[in-house]
Amino acid sequence: MEDAADDAENFALPANMGNATFGGPPMGVRKMTDSDLSCQQLFAEAEGLEKTLAEQKAAAASAQQAADDTRNAMMEQAMGGGGIQATSMASGLLGMIPGVGMAAGLVGSAASQAAASARMAGIQESTKKMMETQQKAIEMQQSMHYSQARHDHLVELFLKKDCKVSQLKAANAKPPGQQ
Repeated sequence: MEDAADDAENFALPANMGNATFGGPPMGVRKMTDSDLSCQQLFAEAEGLEKTLAEQKAAAASAQQAADDTRNAMMEQAMGGGGIQATSMASGLLGMIPGVGMAAGLVGSAASQAAASARMAGIQESTKKMMETQQKAIEMQQSMHYSQARHDHLVELFLKKDCKVSQLKAANAKPPGQQ
């Protein structure tokens, strides 16, 4: 039972989970003033959200592609070790020459350490960049989720009010002064 208590104490939600609700729409999707909106206002906001969603989908796809590209580059960098292997092989070959072996070993060891340090620094930078691009992709998905939920809520209100798109378009098509 102590393990469960320890796990509960060490459990923390990510900082970006503050706006999440479990089992329902995100906060702010439903507003108390929504029922006062006219059919025209509901329609206009829903149309605006459709445009926003299209833009968000494109941005999310771009962010996800950037995250994937960064992850792939990091993996290639982590898997590559040609510089370290070449240095080790060169110092090994120089070690076969009498009188040069010890000096070559020291130089080769220092070069290997420097190459390994540079590679690790590169991997750390790539990891940081990958995490940042992944976070951006997640934020874009969350933004899309909110917009979609708001759009769905407005459409539901539009239908509950028995609004008709054809009537709205007909009203907008009449010349000014006629009703």
